[in-house]
Amino acid sequence: MRIGLGLYLYNSGGAVGGDTTAPNVSITSVSDTTLSLSSDEAGTAYYLINTSSAPLAGSVIEAGGGSMSGSFAAPSGATNFDLYTAHLATNTYYLHLTIKDAAGNYSADVPQVFSHTYLGIQFVGGTANSATTGANFASSLTGLTGGIDTQPRPGDLVIVYTGIAAGAAITCGIDTGVSTGWTSDLLPSANDVRDCTLKNFYKIMGPTPDTSVTCISANNSSYSSMFAAIVLRGVHQTTPKDVNSVGTNGINGAPINSTAITPVTAGACIVSGGINTGTGTPTAITAAPAGFTNLVTTMRNTPSVDANIAIAIQLGWTSGAVDPGDFTGATLGVDDSMAAISMAIKPAA
Repeated sequence: MRIGLGLYLYNSGGAVGGDTTAPNVSITSVSDTTLSLSSDEAGTAYYLINTSSAPLAGSVIEAGGGSMSGSFAAPSGATNFDLYTAHLATNTYYLHLTIKDAAGNYSADVPQVFSHTYLGIQFVGGTANSATTGANFASSLTGLTGGIDTQPRPGDLVIVYTGIAAGAAITCGIDTGVSTGWTSDLLPSANDVRDCTLKNFYKIMGPTPDTSVTCISANNSSYSSMFAAIVLRGVHQTTPKDVNSVGTNGINGAPINSTAITPVTAGACIVSGGINTGTGTPTAITAAPAGFTNLVTTMRNTPSVDANIAIAIQLGWTSGAVDPGDFTGATLGVDDSMAAISMAIKPAA
């Protein structure tokens, strides 16, 4: 009788007899904005940024953590990767990198030092849109204007104000079945002959930032469904709101004017925005409140209830309450209403 003996070998780094050679990676340059590298093998690159020069195991880098971490697809050969470090505090940092190939082999970490200076909260850009009919409408977050970039990047904060101007109060907002991960904030409304509702949302962008937002429409050709968004960079990544937002409303032709708000963190950004109704021959909002900049606005002319929506910001808060004034330029009548929201955004450092 012959008895056979089988032996099973396991290797966590790859199959026995298979690929056990780690990629050979060379980092040619690193700064607080760009990483340039070359690899002799394709794979998934994992990076981790901290303040320690000690090399890390590949699995530790893959697990993430530190001051910032992430991953990207690394081809064979040379490649560049944008690092979005605007939310990091001023300091000297080390970038730890490994490339994991298809067999599970990690390249060795050779920490790269770079310096970063925190620039405070920055205005990336804004966009606005409107609609009448349709169950919902999509608004692009690319093609931003007025700021330092044309689209949101990882770590950026996107703030969206949605509104509906109608003959009755109609709930507005983001279609969360399509656009996910957004935090809902306030929902002020105003009741006049021409009514309005306003709702704001915010979201820190992940490794793959959103390119559009789908909003709820009044689905009526006589009503106005409104959207405005701004993007801020250098915002606190886990607590973007410095204090609770405050909402208000107005009737009898009141212009958009949001409530006073008092931040607690030096360098906070004040956001003021809202919606107003109109009819007849509407005119656009042409000016932000005194002391506010980066006006983002649009107007809608419909057969029944027109509307304006607008957002503006004030950077670099130092102390005291901030009471935004009026958004001006819109033609308003005694039957028109408005709703507005003030926000205070916390700096990252």
